[in-house]
Amino acid sequence: CWKRCLAAVLSAALALWAASAAANEPSRTDHGALIVLDVYGSYREMGRQAAELLGEDGRRVYDLNLKLYRRTLPGGLRSWLFDRVGLPIASRFMSDDTGASEESAGYAEALGVSRADMLRSQIGAGAAAASTVFAATGSATADGDAIVARNVDWVDFGGRLKPTAIRFHPEGGDLDYISVAWPLLQIPVVGMNEKGLAMSTMAFPQTVVQPPDDRPVVDSGFWMQYILDTCASIDDVIAADTIVRNITVDHYLVTDRSGAAAVIEYINGELVVHTADDLPVSVLANWFYDDSLRWWLAYRNSGDYSRMDSSLQRFC
Repeated sequence: CWKRCLAAVLSAALALWAASAAANEPSRTDHGALIVLDVYGSYREMGRQAAELLGEDGRRVYDLNLKLYRRTLPGGLRSWLFDRVGLPIASRFMSDDTGASEESAGYAEALGVSRADMLRSQIGAGAAAASTVFAATGSATADGDAIVARNVDWVDFGGRLKPTAIRFHPEGGDLDYISVAWPLLQIPVVGMNEKGLAMSTMAFPQTVVQPPDDRPVVDSGFWMQYILDTCASIDDVIAADTIVRNITVDHYLVTDRSGAAAVIEYINGELVVHTADDLPVSVLANWFYDDSLRWWLAYRNSGDYSRMDSSLQRFC
C-alpha cells in the first residue's frame, strides 16, 4: 500500500519549477521513484507530451488500468450497452471547459489507442481507498509558510503507480499548476497553481450533489483541474460554484497564499464550506468534517481512538 506523504513530492516538484519552466520545452526528470514532467501548449498537446515523456511507465499503467476496468465491469445488458455504446459515444463527442477531454485525447494519440479505450483505462484507475490530508499554515509551521501533506493508502501494483508530478503550462491564459498523482491519472490527488492555491480531494461517498440547473456540469477530478486553472483564492473557489456544477463523490481541503484554509463538501444537495472559525483543524479524511471534528473533541484528551472506524481514527 501507499503510505507516502505527498508533501515531499510537491516540494520537490516546486523546487525544480524555475529551471525547467525557463526552457519552455517538454521535459522529464526522475528523482528516485518520483517522476516530474513539464508540459506546454494546448491541453491536447500537453496530454500527448505527458504520455510520450512517460514512455513505458505510462504504457504499463494504461495496460494495468484497462485490465482492472474489464475485470470489474459487471455482466448484463446494461453494462454491455455502457461499454460498447455509451463509452464510444462519450469519448467521441464529450467536451468541457476544463480541457480534460482534450488532454485525454492527447494521451490516446500518443499511446496509439482509441479514445474509448483511453476512457476505459481511466475509469479502471478509479479504485480509491483510505486517504487523509492536513494543512499547516501560519504559526503552525516553523517559517510561517503553508504545508499541505497527503497520504494515499492505495495499492501501487508492484511499484507501477509511481508518484508523478506534472507541471502544466497551458496556453490561452489559464494558470500554470502542478498535479501530483501517478501516470495517466488526470485527477490531481493533490495540486497547486502559480497563485499559491493548493487543494486535495478525499473520497466521500456520502456526498449528495446539487440538483440540475443551468450551470455546466463538471466531474469531480475535472472540477479540481478547473479550479487550479482559474482560481487564486478560497473566495474564488467558492464563487466558482455559481459558474459550474460539480458532480462529485468527494470532498476537498483547500488552502491559499494568505494562509486561509477551507473544507468544501456537498451535503443534502447543498454546498457546505468550513473555513475560519468553522475550521478549527485543517484535516480531512473520508467522513463528514463536522462529525469527525465532534469525535476528535470528545476523545482528544484520552487519546484513545480505538473504538472509531478507520476514517475517524485517521482524522483524530
